Amino acid sequence: MRKNIVFYSIAILLVFSSFLFYYKAYNDMIRYSWLTNRTVVVHSTFQNLSRQLNSITASTPSETKDTALFKPFTLLSGDSASVAEEIEVLKNHVLDSVNTGVAAQLDTLIKSELSWLVRSNVPDSIKKGNSIGHLVKLRKIDSLLTRGLSRTSFLFKYRQARMKDSMSEVSWRIITFLGLAIILIVYALYGFFSQRSKRLAGEGQLKKQEYVFQTLIENNGDIIVLLDDKLNYVYRSASAERVTGHARSGSHVKTDEVHPEDRANVRRYLEEIIPLPNKVTQVTYRVKHKNGNYIWLEGTFMNKLKDPNIGAIVINVRDVTDRKKAEHDLEVREKRFHETLDNMMEGAQIIDFNWRYIYVNKALSEYSTYKSEDLLGSTIQEKYPGVEQSDLFKVLQKCMVDRVPSHLENEFVFPNGVRRFFELSVQPVPEGIFILSVDITERKKAELEIEKLNRLYAFISAVNQSIVHIRNQDDLLKKACEIAITIGKFRVAWIDLLDENNQLQLAYIEGEPGGMRSSVESGPIDYNNPLLKNTPVGRAYHSAQYAVSNDLLNDPLLEPLRGGISKHDVRSAISLPIKKFGKMVGLFNLSSTQVDFFDKQEIDLLLEAAGDLSFAMEIFDRNNQHKVTEDLVVQNEKRFRALIEKSTDMKTLTSVDGNFVYASPSVWKTFGYKENEVINKPAHEFFHPDDQITLARKRAAVLGEPGASFTFQFRLKHKNGTWIWCEGTLTNMLHEQAINALVSNFTDISERKAAEEQKEKLSKEREHMLSDLMTHSKNLEQFAYMVSHNLRSPVAQIMGISNILKGNLSDPERLKSQEFMYKAVERLDAVVKDLNKILEIRSGVAENKEEVIFSEILKDISIAIHDTIEKERVKIETDLQVGTIKSVKSYIYSIFYNFITNSIKYRSPGRKPVIKISSKKQGENIVITFSDNGLGLDLKKYGDKIFGLYARFHENIGGKGIGLFMVKTQIESMGGHISVTSALDEGTEFTVVLPEKPVRIAEEASV
Repeated sequence: MRKNIVFYSIAILLVFSSFLFYYKAYNDMIRYSWLTNRTVVVHSTFQNLSRQLNSITASTPSETKDTALFKPFTLLSGDSASVAEEIEVLKNHVLDSVNTGVAAQLDTLIKSELSWLVRSNVPDSIKKGNSIGHLVKLRKIDSLLTRGLSRTSFLFKYRQARMKDSMSEVSWRIITFLGLAIILIVYALYGFFSQRSKRLAGEGQLKKQEYVFQTLIENNGDIIVLLDDKLNYVYRSASAERVTGHARSGSHVKTDEVHPEDRANVRRYLEEIIPLPNKVTQVTYRVKHKNGNYIWLEGTFMNKLKDPNIGAIVINVRDVTDRKKAEHDLEVREKRFHETLDNMMEGAQIIDFNWRYIYVNKALSEYSTYKSEDLLGSTIQEKYPGVEQSDLFKVLQKCMVDRVPSHLENEFVFPNGVRRFFELSVQPVPEGIFILSVDITERKKAELEIEKLNRLYAFISAVNQSIVHIRNQDDLLKKACEIAITIGKFRVAWIDLLDENNQLQLAYIEGEPGGMRSSVESGPIDYNNPLLKNTPVGRAYHSAQYAVSNDLLNDPLLEPLRGGISKHDVRSAISLPIKKFGKMVGLFNLSSTQVDFFDKQEIDLLLEAAGDLSFAMEIFDRNNQHKVTEDLVVQNEKRFRALIEKSTDMKTLTSVDGNFVYASPSVWKTFGYKENEVINKPAHEFFHPDDQITLARKRAAVLGEPGASFTFQFRLKHKNGTWIWCEGTLTNMLHEQAINALVSNFTDISERKAAEEQKEKLSKEREHMLSDLMTHSKNLEQFAYMVSHNLRSPVAQIMGISNILKGNLSDPERLKSQEFMYKAVERLDAVVKDLNKILEIRSGVAENKEEVIFSEILKDISIAIHDTIEKERVKIETDLQVGTIKSVKSYIYSIFYNFITNSIKYRSPGRKPVIKISSKKQGENIVITFSDNGLGLDLKKYGDKIFGLYARFHENIGGKGIGLFMVKTQIESMGGHISVTSALDEGTEFTVVLPEKPVRIAEEASV
């Protein structure tokens, strides 16, 4: 309804607005029409004035030539009264400011000149020069008339256009007004009928909704009960019977169905809401089911007694027994969970998003020194001021904000100053974050102790390595102090040595400047002074035993020195005696910033380090004592080396792992190496690869038997890359302490081996020549057979026909005999040409060998016989594992060409030709296979004739029978051979085997 009122209001406003716009447009149209009429009058008046004034004409133009600047005028055609009347009309009708000014000026000028124009002889006046002033005014009058006409023309066009626009706007306003009025009327009629239809439909919908509502209530899971003010049933939904099992019978509420513990509460709920209209109370209580069990109901009691549409107390409850049971189970589980957390040895805490403790277990309370009630409700910042600046808080905040779990170890300082290490697991939970903390203080202490021991072990190890590598006492003791600072992480380390007066003198010191180091470096210290006797250095000096103090500030022996010690940066110190051959020669002094740094295990390790230094110093002394002995050994060694180095035989020593440890000068001379290019290099790298396996086997055999040896002939690599044959022996002298190596003694036998190889080469060449001669002889026999067999027939025919021609023959017989003669000669010529081709093949093997690429050969052949391949739809498949060969290119081309064209020529008419060509390497040969799916051959019948000259196996297919013979000849000329497998109507496969490298084939030039 409200929507319709708004629409009608808007529609009426639009209609009224359109009427107002129409009225305004109409008034504009009337106004512009009036203005246009006045403009027409003004324009006409200007024209009349102009016409009357221009009616003056020059009667004698020649007389007015000197006045060319002015328009000549004659007497007016009208009278002065008409002109005055036109001026008055003009003044009364002009409205715009421009024409008003023009009219005023014209009125003044025309009236002042009217009498001169009317009464005087104008031409005569002009001629006599008495009209200059009058003509200027007449020029002004003419200009004003022109201006007035131009202005009125513009105003007429403008006002006429505006009047047309107003008329058009009036038309649109009328149309708009009528359209809106019609729409308003149509919508009013539509609204009337629509409201009537909606009312009728609404009444039906209301009835339908009442039915649906009643159906929903009857089938709803919630219980709906209506009670009057006497607590009698007004209505009970069907769900009450379904939920409670009790039928809808009786008129009064039965309170005995309510659980005894909840009856008082239910009664109180009802009594509280009866006197209060619209009062709503949330209720939860139990009622007895028909089966005897109690079920939980939850909902509202609502007082609607004063509501005229209801007039009852509305009870709306639902069965929540399952939820109550789940909540009870959850409470049990939570109680069990809390009991579990409370009994854990690990600390557990939950912090909400405001950083307040909402749960802490007993273990955490013990860790934190706070009681649980002191923590709960307080923020972590309140209990641990400044914690928000710590790295731990950043981890907690990341978990709180980004919900990212973390695991870390952290040292925590409690307000009472206690420091403990914890392993923390931080997990996001719905309430905030859950932190599980495990006290790992003891473990961390153990780890730190292990770290300290590892550092001490590293210190001792570094000292021992220095002992091994350093060869003098000064460098060793200085290095020991450096290692104590850099690896041992001591604060100050110094060594005092006893002088000839048995007084300690500072020898070496390392550590950070200032503090104790400055005191030690300040000058000689007299440890006989009573104040210094009880220092660790003083006690060690007097007792020749180690002395330690693990708390310098609180050591009662050092009470007199406490003030000075407090200024230093050390809290623990130890002095270790350095002895040489059982006599103390100095002290190794170490200090640390930690209290209780030196325990028994660490002291034992440091004593071991001091003992190692003492042992090293003894070694240095022993080395000095044995220097003379060493010089003698060196001299003897020089003699031994001189004997070896002057020997012409080559000698080497190799270690048990196979590296050269010595080689005599003759080795460098023979093989061209420098010493650093061989010594400590693996020996097997210098042996020929073919000899390395034999060398390894023989060497392994003698390694297990001291003194065992073997002889050898092996090839060794010269520096220039050539191989030198050597012969000698290798002996196992590893058991000899002075040698401890495998000793090789050998000589160069390259010349002898070269002679032997030359002899063997000549023998092989002789055998090869005999083989070539046999092949040559066999080829001669075959060629002689071919000549005698193939030439015999045409020669015999020629001889026979020649004898016939000698006789008396008729002309026809002679012509016929001559024709036979020509054919026999042609056959003879063809045989000779074929024999020439064979000779060319056998002599062509001397051609230069070149790199032949199979794919290029196939490409050239495919182009040459492209039309045949396309016509017969030939498919050529290749599998070229080897793509090239160094050979005679023309022969390879001929072989490929003959096999491909033969496969096409002898194709099976029942299937599309498929030719397969493959190549592979086999030993030192290249195997090329040509197979097809053509007609095939009967090898049982023609096997020994396949490669014969003029051999043909398919009479219905043309050919001379020379192709395969030529192919075989070419292959054998290159040192290869050919074989064939075939079956009728299954195809044929030719296998060509050619040497990978060109070989020398005997030329058959004599054939």
